[in-house]
Amino acid sequence: MLFHKGGGNMKRKQVQRCSKMDMFWLATNVCFSLLYFLNPSPTYVFSFAQSIQPTATPPSGPSPDARLSFYGSLLAAFTTIIAAVIAGVFIVYQVRKNRRLELEKQQIQFQLDETLQRQQNQAELGKIFYSEKLSIQREEKERERQQRNSAAEAARAAMISAQTPEEREQAYREAIRHDIDITHLQILDMSQPLEVAKVYVRVRLHEEPQLSYEIEATLRSAEKRRDPNALLKASWASLETRSSASMTPEGALQKYPRCIVLGDPGAGKSTLLKYLTLKSINKQLLNIPDLPIHIELGEFAYSDTQDLVEFASSQWYERYGFPQQEARIYIEKHLVEGSAIFLLDALDETVIGANEDIAIESYRRTLGAINQMAARYPKVSIVVTARKAGYYRRPRLHGFTELEVLDFRLDEMKQFIVNWFAHHTVTRRHATADKLNAELARAPRMRALAANPLLLSLIVMVYEVQQDLPEKRAELYKQCIDVLLYKWDTSRDIRRRREFKPEYKRQLLMEIAWHFHQQGRRYFSEDELLKVIAHFLPTIRHSAQQCKLILSEIEEENGLLKEQAHGWHGFLHLTLQEYFVALYISENDKLDVLLPYCGDPWWNEVLSLYAGSVFDASLLLQKLLRQERRYWPYQDVFHTSLLWAGRCFAARPRVKQIAVQEKVIARLLNLLKKTPYSLTRNQVISILINIDVDEAREIFLAILKNKRANTQVRGDAVFALAQLEERAIIPDLLTLLKDKQEDAEVRGEAIQALARLEERAIIPDLLTLLKDKQEDAEVRGEAIQALARLEEHAIIPDLLTLLKDKQENDIDIRLRIITILPLLKDRTVIPDLLTLLKDKQEENYIRGSAAVTLAKLEEHAIIPDLLTLLKDKQEENYIRGSAAVTLAKLEEHAIIPDLLMLLKDKQEDAQFRGDVAFALATLEEHTVIPDLLMLLKDKQEDARFRGDVALALAMLEEHTVIPDLLTLLKDKQRAVFFLKNTKAALQIPQLLIDALKMIITWENKYQIAYFRWHIVVALAILGEREIITSQLISLLPLISLIVINYDIQKLLEEVVRGLPEIRDLARLLNSYFISYKDKNIIHRILWAICRTEKVRILMIDLKWIKFIRVSKW
Repeated sequence: MLFHKGGGNMKRKQVQRCSKMDMFWLATNVCFSLLYFLNPSPTYVFSFAQSIQPTATPPSGPSPDARLSFYGSLLAAFTTIIAAVIAGVFIVYQVRKNRRLELEKQQIQFQLDETLQRQQNQAELGKIFYSEKLSIQREEKERERQQRNSAAEAARAAMISAQTPEEREQAYREAIRHDIDITHLQILDMSQPLEVAKVYVRVRLHEEPQLSYEIEATLRSAEKRRDPNALLKASWASLETRSSASMTPEGALQKYPRCIVLGDPGAGKSTLLKYLTLKSINKQLLNIPDLPIHIELGEFAYSDTQDLVEFASSQWYERYGFPQQEARIYIEKHLVEGSAIFLLDALDETVIGANEDIAIESYRRTLGAINQMAARYPKVSIVVTARKAGYYRRPRLHGFTELEVLDFRLDEMKQFIVNWFAHHTVTRRHATADKLNAELARAPRMRALAANPLLLSLIVMVYEVQQDLPEKRAELYKQCIDVLLYKWDTSRDIRRRREFKPEYKRQLLMEIAWHFHQQGRRYFSEDELLKVIAHFLPTIRHSAQQCKLILSEIEEENGLLKEQAHGWHGFLHLTLQEYFVALYISENDKLDVLLPYCGDPWWNEVLSLYAGSVFDASLLLQKLLRQERRYWPYQDVFHTSLLWAGRCFAARPRVKQIAVQEKVIARLLNLLKKTPYSLTRNQVISILINIDVDEAREIFLAILKNKRANTQVRGDAVFALAQLEERAIIPDLLTLLKDKQEDAEVRGEAIQALARLEERAIIPDLLTLLKDKQEDAEVRGEAIQALARLEEHAIIPDLLTLLKDKQENDIDIRLRIITILPLLKDRTVIPDLLTLLKDKQEENYIRGSAAVTLAKLEEHAIIPDLLTLLKDKQEENYIRGSAAVTLAKLEEHAIIPDLLMLLKDKQEDAQFRGDVAFALATLEEHTVIPDLLMLLKDKQEDARFRGDVALALAMLEEHTVIPDLLTLLKDKQRAVFFLKNTKAALQIPQLLIDALKMIITWENKYQIAYFRWHIVVALAILGEREIITSQLISLLPLISLIVINYDIQKLLEEVVRGLPEIRDLARLLNSYFISYKDKNIIHRILWAICRTEKVRILMIDLKWIKFIRVSKW
């Protein structure tokens, strides 16, 4: 909740108490006044005797003082009467007011009681419906169970009654189809097993599972930046790279008939073999044997059998009733022919025994049985599965291709969830596949865990049971770790050899996570890891010499640690490392060690998880609030501690001190209203939504309706309401939309919010706005964008009518309409656009935009019309140039001869010929290079035109034109044109460097700032970091002279590193020459830089005077 439940009542009681106190003091004052006026003091005359003693003598007549006393008494009596009347009126008013309030209170209470009763009735009906549905589903499950048992019994009976090998084979196939151990998947303690064929999502197999000798460069680079988000992105990118070179299981079996499939615990290896068994038995695998023999190697290891064929025949007899001797003969026949496939599951589960020697011997016996069978039957296909961690530490199979199961990608996760919800028939009220997929899309760390099929299954199961994901992420992570640490093997009755208790493993993992996270490390060397383990073992009475054995056990059995490269280890996912760090801090009382890291991206998730792990987060929130004000009178520009207090509160911790909850919310709301920075407002909005959606909605609506509130704050409130996807706010937004007295920016946000909510009912209102020429231009522009977003094709006639209206005062409106037409993807607009293009009375900008739009619509039928325009010498040169460029964008190579002819025609306008040269370069037609070089060398040609030719050659990567381009730079006008087309010279960095030196001599400071910044951005694309760094200090003061675009923003985020540069950039926040929009961008840039460089920016803001301090954390 945003507020304590009784918060509103408490405030009303305080107001009532204040009113009662005011009444008390008023009544008291009236009483004292009455007493004073009704009992006036006696009047005395004083005289002084010789002894200088005062003597009281009564007056001897009606002195002036007596008259005054009389009138005073009269006045007092009159005043008393007036006061009494006022007091009486006030008392009557107060009584009536109290009565009215009491009636209102009773009415509100009645409405509340009525609403509560209605909700209770609905809840009861829901329970009845749920109970009935649950009963029906139980009956369905029981019927399904009985049907499976009946089918299995029928298959066994068919096997017993079978007389010929063909009949026995058919009975075997039918028995496999109804063998619940193969057809179904039981995960942990789920109430109903999953059907493999229905929920299976095809995994990908990679051909190079062996570890590299170094951590991938992208992962190592992300680790050095100590940015968890960068690490997550690098991990996903690595997975995508490996997936692009992966194979399907069917493709792998066709290519490698003998292979071993390796993977982490829960990666889906066993499920894959079950799926292949079912596909094979149904003859659905192309060029792969169709007689599957599925064996769990753990069972083989526990048996006394030395031969896999003998073991398979005994299993056929025990499970399906196939006579053992006949089964062996039948299996051997197919093995010799190569028409059978052995599917051997879980080689790692054969490491069993009372001590290490016995366990290794058990493994060797199984390995020998597989190798022996492979040698005896050279034609047989064999697929084995094993956990990757243990396989490379023990003897390996001979002649088997090693493949690795890759983690799920996002699409595969989504498909698994959809399959689960479609076929796992349990009763759900609110949980849906779409909702869970949306949750995963918003949570990158949870998505990292969900890449493992077992953990994804656990997440889905938790979601099903709770009808939602746990409010505390820490709780979900705890359940995932418990599964890997305690439950996964136990639930499948797998008994491995174990030296170390699970609880000790948990404690050790906390120590490891804390040790390396403090150093900012995701990957750690084996030697250092073993030292940490060896240091821990004596504390639980284990020998430090067991450190290697313990590491192997954790990696092989639980998979929580993983060898990432030869000699390099790390947690299965960074998320697990962060969780164990949070646990360590909680259990070892290290909060004061954690707090200084507040705001450091490397520790952000740890702080959030810690909040969700402690019994009471009151102390954490209090310390964060105090930390926010520790730099007074300076103030943190990013309000780091306050925002993190909000994020920790949003992690749904228990906060026993209600006052602390209310203080966090109050300060966040105050920050929302006062901050001038959109980044901070958006952060506060996100936090408030995560704390309590319902209360946040009320807050944003209240802000929106308060017309005295800051315009930007109100606009952000509209954006926040749209984020909530709450359609109940649509009437409020429509009211805003229609209110012409409302601020244009707020109305524009309302329009976009309605479009994001896909509220198609607003289309008529948007058209009305658009047609109203008296309406604000910005609002009309937003209406155009909203109509494009809604993709309402029925409005196209109206848009075309507006587009053709030459009386429209604002040409920008017409241009915007042209711009959105391609987004509507309606080719019926093409004739009207062609008409506009040909209309010589029309504005050139409109005609040129029409040409560009036609190119975007890829309408090749307009090529003849464009050619006509191109050749018409009576036409405007701007239009002819636009036609040339449009033809080039349509990739119409047939026009090259015409373009070349126009290019060489010296009677044509120089600027138009320049456009033709640009069109030829756009077509990437290298055959025209000789003609262009000839024109470039012709000194009789116009200098402007030769410059355009040089640029076209640069675009065609003709480096021989460098001297000509360097000469071109000496012409200031041509240099401006060249610099505006900087991308054309990206292959020639020297030109840009020379340009930087040249333009410093210009007089126009705006041109200097604009072009220097854009050249530096171009050099950044080329990786010329040294030049950029040397230019940066002199460039920062010029930033107020330009508009900061996305490229410049990214450049500054990546290049600005030293404290002097950060300080110079921070000072721009105080500049009166920087626009509000650019200050917001600079604030965002500084936020990104400070997170990377661990820098704090503090400010004293006295409106007219501001002081800035920059320091390291």
